[in-house]
Amino acid sequence: WLCGELGLPVLEETAAGLVANQAAQQALHEAGSESSGGLAASAAAVMGIDADDEDLLDAVASARRGGHGRAEVSSGGQLWRVVATPLGDSARVRLTCAPSARQADQGWSEVAAAVSHEVANAVGAIRGWADLALHGNDATVNTRDALTLIHGAARSAEQAARGMLRLARSNAGNDEPNTVDLSEFASELMSLLALGARESRVSLQSSIEPGLFVRATRAQLFTMLFNLLKNGVEACQPGGLVSLSASAAGDGVQVLVRDTGAGLDSEAKQRLFDRYFTTKASGTGLGLALVKHAVDATGASIRVESALGQGTEFQLRLPRVHEVVRIEPAAQPSAHGLRARVLLVDDDHALREMLATALSLRGAEVISVRSAEEALAQSGPFEIALIDMMLEGCRGDELLARLRKRGIVNAAMLVTGTVQKPRLVPGGEPDDWVRKPFDLAHLAERIRRTLERHRMLLQASPGVRV
Repeated sequence: WLCGELGLPVLEETAAGLVANQAAQQALHEAGSESSGGLAASAAAVMGIDADDEDLLDAVASARRGGHGRAEVSSGGQLWRVVATPLGDSARVRLTCAPSARQADQGWSEVAAAVSHEVANAVGAIRGWADLALHGNDATVNTRDALTLIHGAARSAEQAARGMLRLARSNAGNDEPNTVDLSEFASELMSLLALGARESRVSLQSSIEPGLFVRATRAQLFTMLFNLLKNGVEACQPGGLVSLSASAAGDGVQVLVRDTGAGLDSEAKQRLFDRYFTTKASGTGLGLALVKHAVDATGASIRVESALGQGTEFQLRLPRVHEVVRIEPAAQPSAHGLRARVLLVDDDHALREMLATALSLRGAEVISVRSAEEALAQSGPFEIALIDMMLEGCRGDELLARLRKRGIVNAAMLVTGTVQKPRLVPGGEPDDWVRKPFDLAHLAERIRRTLERHRMLLQASPGVRV
């Protein structure tokens, strides 16, 4: 999603085969190629270069050995910068391709790497708790508690991604900080990390004073606290301890994160917040750089005390909000009563089923299919269609034009993961665009408003298809 927002093509090797994000899929589609010729060949097709380009192959080979490969390649006067990243302990690789002018002018690849790091943190916790909720027993975990943690992590990850994207577009002022209960938030993060710490056989302890409020966004707090705690767990050997304390300190809130890891030498302490500096064999060197950025953005301060063999302590101090005005949360748009027949077309099974369930619970009759062929075989009419823009073998606007020509659909919305909207085929223009990720309540509200517009137009001009 993020790299689609930035227009950066990404190709990634998975156990199920090669996966391309929407920007890469669109580039392959326009090049008349498919992502079936291997990682380097598909990346070459995306950028319009030779598949045996030595710099590209060297970057991939470096990532397979566990390093971070980089390459610069040229195509038709366009210089591309390629970053090859190893995926975990496997030999699989992710390739991110960025036109160099965009990267140099606005730092898009830096933003992509930063958001990827933050989202990966949250997704790791989400995956662990989801597995435990699915396969554990009542004595191991309360399913509702697990879902609460998963929801909070997903919300923090989305806010982190959107916040950094706004920053890259020089529009960070739109991400207004709020008064956040740091006590509650820190307790939530300790619970979120408990599973990973237990698997690493590291103990977690906390001493959190209640009623500590600070001025920040959830994304900023997530970046600061989650990275510090996660780094502490990773620094410890089995049997180690990571502790967090939070207390009022004059006009501020003091947060201490301690670990019993190996500690740092003086050179490492001086470079600790430098981007891409890491003491871990598989680290990216982004976590603490992001922490420092969030600290500066919130007017906080951070210090580190560490010595070899004596562990590490981070001392974080944030401005405190003393008087908290309780404001009732704004009412969510009412999207109940979607009395409509909806055609949902998406080749992502999990997303398709989630959307079908959510819309059905709001009163819609949903027919969900995974392909253009299945959609065209349906009996219309549908009052509205919700179609993914990049279906396998077919673009969403192409399918929409065919559905309209056959009289199967009336209104339609296209779902996309990128802000770069392609030139649409005639008849494939949607009534609205839906950008991933999206809030279900607001999606349902937009569907309701689109339906209302069409019904009003039909009442004004009976017998005319809108």
